Amino acid sequence: MQGIPRPAPSYLLNPPFMNDAADCKNNGRTGFTLTEVMVASALVVVLALMFFESTLFLNRMSYDVKTRLAADAIAYDEVWDLYNARLSWFEDGRYRNLVELYSLPEGVTDVWGGRHGEVLLNRRVTPQPGTGFTTNWVIDVKITWPELSGSRVSTLDYTVNRMRTQRKAFR
Repeated sequence: MQGIPRPAPSYLLNPPFMNDAADCKNNGRTGFTLTEVMVASALVVVLALMFFESTLFLNRMSYDVKTRLAADAIAYDEVWDLYNARLSWFEDGRYRNLVELYSLPEGVTDVWGGRHGEVLLNRRVTPQPGTGFTTNWVIDVKITWPELSGSRVSTLDYTVNRMRTQRKAFR
């Protein structure tokens, strides 16, 4: 019986389609049910809210990192400038008990935008007395800046000890 083809199974020839509208649960109409549409729209809303919240979070983190790096650079430069000042300036009293608090001038950095006036730099040089003369000075620089929300203030503090001798030991 090699030359006679086999007949196809009956389920391929007569598929069990719903031809009668009474047999179909949606009366012959195609489309999505209200429940399916509600679940799909709820998923879309949840995904949109997650995307929006993650965008806000990344914006806050970016601002925090940029402002922290800018404040760090400004404070470090200020400490370095004071540390490298002439020793005669420390001895003749130019930096004796120096305490200055001033806002950051415009043009130093554009990280804070129009809020650069709220960024405060506090410089303090305190002599440490030795036997008969000052042996070292403590240089303290503190910078404060507003957070993105404006409700809190961040602070960065640098403290360096400037010795009369061993001047190359910046720590």
